[in-house]
Amino acid sequence: MELSDEQTRKLLEYPGRLPIRQLGLNMSLTRLRQAYRANPTAVTISQCRAALNQLLQTYAGIMRDDYDRMLDLCGDGHRNEI
Repeated sequence: MELSDEQTRKLLEYPGRLPIRQLGLNMSLTRLRQAYRANPTAVTISQCRAALNQLLQTYAGIMRDDYDRMLDLCGDGHRNEI
């Protein structure tokens, strides 16, 4: 499970609350969205992508549904599997 920079940007800019069920992932996304709002640059997106991908890889077994939900929110249908 891996997000691209474009998918990460779409998640960070998503208007409103993200429908994420895993508390740890939800908290991380909230923190990363705040960091992106404070500094909306390509570097910040890459840093956020790296943090999200590390979290997704570490907890892949319990985050599959949320990963699929995030891809649906991105609206591009591209699933970047490792």
